[in-house]
Formats: sequence, C-alpha cells, structure tokens
Amino acid sequence: MKSKITIIALSTVAIIAIVFSIFMIKAHGDGMSLGEYFAKLFRKDTEALDPGVAAIVNGEYIYDTQIETFLRFSPGTAKEDILEGLIMQKLLMQEAVKRGCDKKVTDEQVESTINSQKEALKQIAELPISQQPASIRSLLEAITESGTTIDEYYSDERAWNTFKNMLIATALTDEIADGETDGVKIMEKIEAFKAELRKNADVTIIND
Repeated sequence: MKSKITIIALSTVAIIAIVFSIFMIKAHGDGMSLGEYFAKLFRKDTEALDPGVAAIVNGEYIYDTQIETFLRFSPGTAKEDILEGLIMQKLLMQEAVKRGCDKKVTDEQVESTINSQKEALKQIAELPISQQPASIRSLLEAITESGTTIDEYYSDERAWNTFKNMLIATALTDEIADGETDGVKIMEKIEAFKAELRKNADVTIIND
C-alpha cells in the first residue's frame, strides 16, 4: 500500500522538483540564493531583488517569479492555472507542517532517498542522449553547465530540502489515504481534501 501512495505523491511533485532543481544548480553556480537568481532571470532591474507578490496564502507569500519560472517551462499554460497550482502547493505544505508530517521525516529517510536518486541519475547519465528523458536531460545539462558534479549537487543543502519536502508530501498523502489501498479512491480522497483545504483558506490574489 505504502509504495502505491508514495508513487502518487511523488508524481505530483516530480516536475516541480526537477524545475526547481535546475534553478538551484544555476543559482549555486552563480553564487546566489535562489531568490536572487530568480530576480536576475525575470526582472530587468537586477538591483530590485525583492520579487513582486502574486498572492498571500494564510499569511505566506507566493511571488511573481515563481509563476514566471513555470511559464518558461510550460508557455501554453494559463498564468491563472499556474498560480492556483502554487496556492495549492502552499496550502498542502502548510497542512503537512500543521499535522506534524515534517517531523515524521527523518534525516535517514532523506539521505536514503537522495542516494537512490543520485545513483539513478548517474545511470541515466551513462545512457545515450537520445535515450534520456527530456526533463532529466535538462537537469544533467544544468549540472554540467554549472561546473557541478552529480555528487556535489546532491550534497547541496537546497537539494536536501527539495527531497525532504517530497517526503513530507508523501507523509501527508499517507494520512489523507487513511488506510485506503485502491488507487482511484485514494485520488478521490486527495481531490476532496484539496477542495476543502482551498475552500477554507485565507487567500488574497494580488491583481496586476
């Protein structure tokens, strides 16, 4: 049961993790924080490193730069849809912390996940480029361009936090599933949970 739930949880955040992994590597290569790197990428005024706020979710900010990041990778996606997705991600992480899911994730679990992912990436790197998934190839290219090795990337604190958040999301999914083993029913529970979470949230969307 746990393996099915884990697959569902990780599939919902895998693309996000890959996108932000690429930007974390590039930011690291430029000696910047991720926020500073986003500012450099998406704002003409590089001295204005405080990005604009797109929404406030239960007192926490979502920034315009986050939306722009996803627009670059999914240019056909409506900005409103991306913002709504980011709002839900924020709500889910807030709920996970509220329930103590972050405390259920141990350093050993994070390290084990990182090691398995690292070895898998190394194996993919050995494949001919034509056989590498496009998203993974982008990650490998970003690592190479930054002058960082795969081992160095996975030892970075920001990579650690990315995988820890993935495991926290998995822990929350386990709680939502509440013992259910049917994949379809699990997804129905998750969608109902998300709808209720969104309904009760204090969300302010900042108009352009």
